[in-house]
Amino acid sequence: MRYARDLERKLNGGRPEQALLATVAAVVPPVVVSLAVYYAARGIHPLLGLAWNVLVLYSVMGFRRFSHAASVIVEAFGGNDVVAARRALAAWRGGYTAELSSQEVARLAVERGLVDATGRCFAVLFWFAVLPGPAAR
Repeated sequence: MRYARDLERKLNGGRPEQALLATVAAVVPPVVVSLAVYYAARGIHPLLGLAWNVLVLYSVMGFRRFSHAASVIVEAFGGNDVVAARRALAAWRGGYTAELSSQEVARLAVERGLVDATGRCFAVLFWFAVLPGPAAR
């Protein structure tokens, strides 16, 4: 996160070319390092290359970023604490939740969970499979 903020501070001039430069500067170094580690690990043993791919995927997928928030809501509902579920939902997705019914809280939590899962898990898997990624064949 600090890496992205530093790049934004140094390269954000409000022009599209600068946005492209910042994107390339943010993405290329980690990808090059990841590829280098993958090829070095694969050179030692193919299973090490596979292990590196699994580690990279796990680190970028972000399961815990949204599953923890959903777990807090589930635990609150398990204890029949709708107020705590509302608070957890508000912390997770923002917005005013004080007057939501338990059904609305559950519906919004499921919606947010699906959106987060799509963006943080399924999209990562899709692009990892479509693009060469660290596991360039």
